Amino acid sequence: MLMSGRLQHLATRLGAGMVERIFISYRRDDSAGHAGRVFDRLKADFQDSVLFMDVDAIPLGSNFVRVLREEVGRCSVLLAIIGPRWLDAVDEDGARRLDDANDFVRVEIAAALARDIPVIPILLEGARIPKAASLPADLQELPQRNALDVRHASFHADMDKLVKGLKAGAAKSAPAPTPSAAPPAAEPSSATPLADALDLPLLPDGTVGIMHTIEMPLVYQPKGLDKLLRQAREKASLAWTPSEDEAAQDSPSIANTD
Repeated sequence: MLMSGRLQHLATRLGAGMVERIFISYRRDDSAGHAGRVFDRLKADFQDSVLFMDVDAIPLGSNFVRVLREEVGRCSVLLAIIGPRWLDAVDEDGARRLDDANDFVRVEIAAALARDIPVIPILLEGARIPKAASLPADLQELPQRNALDVRHASFHADMDKLVKGLKAGAAKSAPAPTPSAAPPAAEPSSATPLADALDLPLLPDGTVGIMHTIEMPLVYQPKGLDKLLRQAREKASLAWTPSEDEAAQDSPSIANTD
């Protein structure tokens, strides 16, 4: 049974903006037919570009070990399809394939485990997850990964669990919209109530500054403006700086005795 913890970890990776890519690892002489069915079922729910299954896609002349590691590094999840002969499959010399460091199945799964990529063992027709002691050192974490049992009689229902779980988990882990920031609070005015009322600036010493020169004709000046300005200067202890014209008018005239 596929456990929710592994699905949630996968969904978090999918929802975090990572590349959505599913790597299907299988051994041909163990589960080629089942791997094809898994691929076709996933293709109905995911784009072809999301799925990577066959080493036949590796270009001729390429270092397949390096290419496999690169492809695994791009995936969001690896499905390790394990059939009855997955653990004990041997090569033409009778040596167990998993004991070969360049065995492509070992390379694929070891690369995913090393990168902490979610690995979901797909156990076919009652196959059991191998014990750690029976695996090479770089695969001994595999038994700790939660698995999905898939049988021929319940294949579609079993695959529906996987697809539905991935989609539901990805939807739940989608980032919530960022709430709009509250507008910054208005800075309190440093002006005195008198300055606010008259729309007057503050001088460096904290007093209220008033422009004494008023260009508009007297007839257009508000009634009592002179008195209001005089009271403002007195209450705010304003330093009055006369304009040049006012200074000239206030200065005593010197009679020309010539």
